[in-house]
Amino acid sequence: MRRQGFTLIELLVVIAIIAILAAILFPVFARARDSAVRTQCLNNIKQVATGAIMYVQDYDEKMPLAINIPYGINEPTNPNAMGQYINLWVRTTPCFINPQGTACLASGTDVRQLRYLPIGQYIGNAPVAPATGNPPRYPLYFPSQVDPYIKAGAGGVQMTTRKTRTLWACPADSTSVIGYGSESSLFELSGLNHFRVIGHDYMYNTWLIYTYTDRLRGGNPQQWTLNVRSMAGVARPAEIIIVFDAYAMWHGESRAPNNGPIPDNWNVAFVDGHAKNLPHAVFMDQFPGVAGGGGNKLRLNQDPGVDNPNT
Repeated sequence: MRRQGFTLIELLVVIAIIAILAAILFPVFARARDSAVRTQCLNNIKQVATGAIMYVQDYDEKMPLAINIPYGINEPTNPNAMGQYINLWVRTTPCFINPQGTACLASGTDVRQLRYLPIGQYIGNAPVAPATGNPPRYPLYFPSQVDPYIKAGAGGVQMTTRKTRTLWACPADSTSVIGYGSESSLFELSGLNHFRVIGHDYMYNTWLIYTYTDRLRGGNPQQWTLNVRSMAGVARPAEIIIVFDAYAMWHGESRAPNNGPIPDNWNVAFVDGHAKNLPHAVFMDQFPGVAGGGGNKLRLNQDPGVDNPNT
């Protein structure tokens, strides 16, 4: 009896069908994976915000007296020697990203290109631990202040040397962002561990503990002085961001009209404890007077103590 087999044409048809199904399904799987990673990152940021709120409950309803890690793979121990150019969120000037994504411009006309703004801290105003005997006074860093409440792996002054993935690291983090030498320099190294470069993947909105002097509204760093707000002193806790992604390009990017890279969205948590993923246009709409602003009310760089977010 003659054996029945596949003809070459039948085999090619089956292979073509499998290839078509793979082409359809693989992007779906990739999007599902990206969504899962973004959700895990959002869950991390929710836990960090919960730790910050627990801190508030223990310290007379005051916002965490802490700053973001300024530079390097070690937390600096001397507040007068902080490198303010390495961590691009710790700046004294705005950063409008250039079309190549390699440098910061001090001004711009498209708010979508505005990636970094100063958020309150600089060398001269870092809060430091009180002197107790002979040990040196060191800056109070946000992970070290909040981590005792969530026990997530931010262990002391040397926490930034840790290479393990902890709650303080966004699972989507695969990029190093380094500013070197001046506030106008910027370059990105894909595939490296951003967690080791700027300390932690989630940034504290230090406008909650400083006077409100936005550079885009005419303020200057010398006017930034400590003004630790209480929970009751935050006028709109459901709209004021307390923690946010250090680098939202982890969650996808698109192109601005001048072909510069812009993030698609940001994971953020608010003072009332809820967390949310915000479109970039909403997150960066920090100053309605900048061309391209959408008039949204959920903005990072706004006065936490006023009822009107457009002031």
